[in-house]
Amino acid sequence: MPARTRNHKKIVATALLILGLGGASAAAAAQLGMSWTGSFQAGATSVSADCQPSSETITSSFDTPSFSSTSSLPWTVANVKFANIDNSCKNHTYEAAYKVAGGDWVKLGTGTVDGTSVSVSLGSVDPQTIKQFALSIYS
Repeated sequence: MPARTRNHKKIVATALLILGLGGASAAAAAQLGMSWTGSFQAGATSVSADCQPSSETITSSFDTPSFSSTSSLPWTVANVKFANIDNSCKNHTYEAAYKVAGGDWVKLGTGTVDGTSVSVSLGSVDPQTIKQFALSIYS
């Protein structure tokens, strides 16, 4: 057999071996599964209140997520924070709610505005199910 043919076969065999190992690695990586695909994020919340100027948008954000190895969802969030509340809303009553994918609103809690932000407990609510927040500030 000519030397050129033997070298060609060695190159082809080496290339197939590299491709095979690469494919096996890719197949092993493809078998890794992630059981949680969620994300926690929030944004601006429009609020109509006599004490809140329409030019000042109240923002909403989740607390820092915490890890739980015993939960079916490994990352949980305890509270939602509404910030950028005008000082003139201090001592007014607020109510917070969230909306789920089906369109239903669920009340989160009630309290008194004591500064420029309020933090509301999510309780056992899975934050991934929340589609929208609402905040009502009144006297």
